[in-house]
Amino acid sequence: MNADVISLKVTSDREHLYEDDTKWLCLPGKDDTLCTTGLDATTINPDGTTAVEKHVPATDPGFDCFYVYPTVSNDMTATADWNAGPEEKDCVTAQAGRYSRVCRVFAPLYRQITLTALNGGVTPSADDRTLGYQDVIAALNHYLTNYNQGRGFVLIGHSQGSGVLQSLMAQEIDGRPELRARMISAHLLGTAVAVPDGQDVGGTFKNIPVCRKNDQFGCVLAYSTFRDSSPPPSNSKFGKVAMGRAVCANPAALGGGKATLDPYLKPTQVKGGMRVTTPFVHLPDFLQGQCVDMGDYTYLELSILPGMNAARPTDVSADIGADWGLHLIDVHIAMGNLVDLAGMQAAAFAAQH
Repeated sequence: MNADVISLKVTSDREHLYEDDTKWLCLPGKDDTLCTTGLDATTINPDGTTAVEKHVPATDPGFDCFYVYPTVSNDMTATADWNAGPEEKDCVTAQAGRYSRVCRVFAPLYRQITLTALNGGVTPSADDRTLGYQDVIAALNHYLTNYNQGRGFVLIGHSQGSGVLQSLMAQEIDGRPELRARMISAHLLGTAVAVPDGQDVGGTFKNIPVCRKNDQFGCVLAYSTFRDSSPPPSNSKFGKVAMGRAVCANPAALGGGKATLDPYLKPTQVKGGMRVTTPFVHLPDFLQGQCVDMGDYTYLELSILPGMNAARPTDVSADIGADWGLHLIDVHIAMGNLVDLAGMQAAAFAAQH
């Protein structure tokens, strides 16, 4: 075995499933179309001028990104099947594709808990609830043993995907220095990672700290998003943990404070403004974010910058309910920041390796 090969402690009899290229939504060298195309954006500047921004994937990136998508499957069963629907395909492009500007993106299919189950249409069994996690374990093992070749990697997830990666990191990476040494960072969005109050390590992870500088690596970034005008209510699903505080690391200001975000949104995720013909709209100087502690909750507070040109959108549009906040666009509201941060973290990692 190649000396550069490191695998997870847990072995899986499902790993052979990921030898089948159709079990991957994005697999560099085989098919990464969903993670490299359909990502052009119309930039609408504060003065109303526009320009089309073509997405250009990196030609020979020096690191990898491993992405696990959120709850999107519309299958009528408790767990998703192996047939990728438009919802899985659209999500991987929107949330992971832009990272291909700086890294190779690996995105496995997995048999996640479906929206049908989440909304109470069917009750998952105990085996159902572990199925997706075991699939992701198998996929990551397949990546590590067949594609990693000693490269640094960034883990990326949202919602259910972040929850799966959080469990995997706690059980398989946190206690293993040799794997932590390869993990550039983890971008776990729309989930609650716990730390002791006032600290940046401990809680969910005993050895992996919160990212607090742009050139820091081996760390975790996490947040959940709420409007400044609608903080999380007492029944909120996000921003709270059983013990300690939920992590909030603002990708535009890891060290703290309010900062301008760099959003790439779908046209359907904004209100008002001009029509665009590209799949995404890029809105510089449109949103600000800051991490806020309020009672038991810690979250990324989103505000709309004033003084917008009439040609610009007036607001974001992704509200489900007060308890969900802006969960649907956790990734989109800071997409540019997240991609840039992955690149900076990888550069710092490479300088030390």
